Amino acid sequence: MSEEIYDILNALNRTSSSRITADNYSTPLIDPKSITTLPSALAFLETYLGSNPMIKDRIARMIEHQEVHEVRWYQGREAIVDKYTKRKESRKIVATMLNLLGGNATETGATDSADKQEEITELRDYDDKVYKATCDMVESMSSELRDLQIPFFCSVGLLKEGSTELLEARRAVLKRLQDLVDR
Repeated sequence: MSEEIYDILNALNRTSSSRITADNYSTPLIDPKSITTLPSALAFLETYLGSNPMIKDRIARMIEHQEVHEVRWYQGREAIVDKYTKRKESRKIVATMLNLLGGNATETGATDSADKQEEITELRDYDDKVYKATCDMVESMSSELRDLQIPFFCSVGLLKEGSTELLEARRAVLKRLQDLVDR
C-alpha cells in the first residue's frame, strides 16, 4: 500500500515540476481539448493566461498584427477612392479654366463614365485581394490559437466544425482573450 502512495506522489511531483519549467510554460493544468462548454472555456482562459504571460504576449501580438492590417487595408481602399475623387475634381478645374480663358471645354461625360467603371473595377480587385488576405489571416491565427491550446480552436469538442454554435463559441473565446490582454 505504501508503495502505491509513493508512486502516486512521485507521479504528481513529476507532473507539477514539469509544468513549472520555462521550457514547458504553455502546458495547461487541464487539457483544453476536453473542454466542451463555453463557461468552462472562459474560466480556463482566465487561469491559463494568468499563469502564462508569454502566451498572453503572443495573443497581444496577434491582436496588434490584425489591427495593423485592418488599418492598412482601410487606408488602401480609401486611397483608391481618393485617387478617383481627385481625378474628377482636377478635370472640373481644367474645364473651368479653359472656359474662363475662352477655350472650349469638351464634355467629360464619357470620361467620367470610363473613370467610374475603372474605379469600380479597381475597388472590386482590391476588395478581393483584402478578402483573400483576411481569409489567410483567419486560417493562420486559428492555427496559432490551436498551437497555443485555446479551447474551441485546439478541439471542437461536441460541436460540429463550421457550425453556428462553434463560431459563436470561438467569438466568445476571442472576445475574452481580447479582454484579458487589454487588462
